[in-house]
Amino acid sequence: MNLVWGIQMEHSILIRDTEVKVTDVLDMISRGLSYYQILLTDTRLTLTDIMVTAKLAKELIENFVETEHIIVVEGSIQIAASGGRIQNVSKMREDHPRAFMKWSETEERQLTDLFHSGKSLNEIAKVLERKRGAIKLRLKKLGLLRDDES
Repeated sequence: MNLVWGIQMEHSILIRDTEVKVTDVLDMISRGLSYYQILLTDTRLTLTDIMVTAKLAKELIENFVETEHIIVVEGSIQIAASGGRIQNVSKMREDHPRAFMKWSETEERQLTDLFHSGKSLNEIAKVLERKRGAIKLRLKKLGLLRDDES
């Protein structure tokens, strides 16, 4: 038995004859997958299935969720292209909080100091909360690392 918003659900809501649960599709959307990525993930689904799932969720909230107070939903999912691939920045920031953020002058000075002190790229990445690749690229941009160095 599932418990959703304090409501007990005896059975899952399935999409057509696919055996795919509506909640599975909503989970993929909440993780930042595009509709196209969802279609590639589960070939039993159609674009209409995904759209109907979103519409169902909207209608359930509008028709069955009553609150005494306004509910404010906060947060965001940011997407960026990196190396020819789409990256879910929000997910990446769980491990690297500064991923895809603009470098400040202070941060660049700290990077330079850490590099000159002999810290490894992995150690610097951990301190600056960025990916190792971002550290390497910034060091190259600052002229501290050549293309053939790693």
